[in-house]
Amino acid sequence: MNLKNFKDNIPPQILERGLDYFENGNVIQIEELSDGVWQAEVEGSENYNVIVKLEGKSISDWNCDCPYDDDSICKHVVAVLYVISEKSADLKKQKTEKSSERVNTTREKIETIFKKVSKEDLKNFLNAEFLKERNLKNSFIANFAELIDENPADKYAAIVDNLYKAAAGRNGWVDYRNARALGNSLFELSEKANKLLLSKKISECITLCKVLIEKTALILNSVDDSSGLISNALNNSFGIFKDAIKKSPPMLKDQLFEYCIRQYQDERYSDFGFDDEFLALLPELVTTEEQEKIFLNVIDERLSFEISNEPYHYTIVRLISAKIDFYRSKNMNVKANKILKENIEYPEFREIIVDQLIAKKDFAEAKNLCHEGINIAKNKNHPGTINMWMQKLLHISRLEEDIPDIRNWSEKLFFAFHDMDYYRILKSTYSGKNKEWKNECEKILEKLRIDAGNKIYYMEDPIAEVFIEESYYDRLLLLLQKSQNDIRFIDQYAEKIADKYPGELIQLYSAALRKHATAADRRVYIEVVKYLKKLEKFKGGLNEVGLLLDFFRLKYRNRRAMMELLNERFPA
Repeated sequence: MNLKNFKDNIPPQILERGLDYFENGNVIQIEELSDGVWQAEVEGSENYNVIVKLEGKSISDWNCDCPYDDDSICKHVVAVLYVISEKSADLKKQKTEKSSERVNTTREKIETIFKKVSKEDLKNFLNAEFLKERNLKNSFIANFAELIDENPADKYAAIVDNLYKAAAGRNGWVDYRNARALGNSLFELSEKANKLLLSKKISECITLCKVLIEKTALILNSVDDSSGLISNALNNSFGIFKDAIKKSPPMLKDQLFEYCIRQYQDERYSDFGFDDEFLALLPELVTTEEQEKIFLNVIDERLSFEISNEPYHYTIVRLISAKIDFYRSKNMNVKANKILKENIEYPEFREIIVDQLIAKKDFAEAKNLCHEGINIAKNKNHPGTINMWMQKLLHISRLEEDIPDIRNWSEKLFFAFHDMDYYRILKSTYSGKNKEWKNECEKILEKLRIDAGNKIYYMEDPIAEVFIEESYYDRLLLLLQKSQNDIRFIDQYAEKIADKYPGELIQLYSAALRKHATAADRRVYIEVVKYLKKLEKFKGGLNEVGLLLDFFRLKYRNRRAMMELLNERFPA
């Protein structure tokens, strides 16, 4: 994606919102920090900070601190892209005119100041900024905490408390935006623990990790952690804590075993699932028979409680898995396998046993367990588990080269998932141009038609995929013509027949676009532009695009938004 084509690569609704922000002047500040790195402030329900990175004209990365959780681009970034695109021509012209006058980047200016500024002037500046920016003061103390001569636990507890207080409102709640800043600060503090570990300051590293874990677990009850940054800081602290445990001396490990047992039983961690983290740490700390007994008793007590309270299935599996993993870590495989067999009603453990049987090539018993698993899943109405056992049975049938079973399970899985890989497995059991396969293929297509007619599946997509697989391009064309008002469906498969039926395809696009454009909706206009751009690339398509543009400009001349988009992308 680059500055020229980003409009074609962004979902229409996001592009539309970003364009509105751009046109309304919501990008209130923008600066190129260094070559290709842009920072902007965008006004929305709050003011959001946006970073966009370019490599030449290509958009290599972006970031926005808004609460938009989707993995794709947000409207604030889109608005900034419009501004950068608009400025790029002017910037290029300015650079050409001032090629002999090189302007230092912001980073270079800062480095120059650092080299020239006195220690006293820098100290005075920081003290003044500390009064204005409380977060800056807290970050400064956190970054250089090892230079402070105080009790480590008290010192780090005070730092975390101050970070939280600076982020929280009067009622103690940390909103989304401040939660992001708090999460970043806590993560930086956890990285300080990692530096302590690398410096072999094991005791202080563990102290910092314990403070972060205990404090952050409480903080999570008072924040909007939609971004996940605070949870991420907590997870990082657990990871460093685990590494530190491995390097701890025996006496410290004994203390940490008692600590982790207490923390695991603390209810404040269970609400967020962080009790699992302590459970995972404990096996590393078990060094005596007494500790082993305590560890297993704690698990059994929790299991008994969870089972009696009809718990969520995952909780029981997690606890049983902890026992199995512990016995395996101590090379007590007989006990581990005994627990597996005792809990075979759970698919997770049944699957482990099935895999063991497959490894031993005991296919008959493995298949029996799979069929039992299917029956259990049917009784519990768990279709996903049924499909898992069918996948396992297909795997076994391929190992055995059992053609009837391969055909049975691959066909069932194809209709369950519409995954063409299963279709190809089924097809591979028939010889090349075998008439038997052609008959089988027609049966599959007929069943897909019936299912599509009953609205069970996603329109005709699976049928189109089979036509492509079998090179039935004439039938694919007929299918697209049958769905002539569905521009999405036509566009999805257009390239497969573009070379063979260019004229027919152009007419399909033209008719579908005329129908699609009837909706008075800016999002539709953006889609129309996108499809017109695609149509231009087909043989003979350029002429049809011209006719469509004339049609739209006459019929919808009063639709201002539509005309603006058409004129922007297709200047008259």
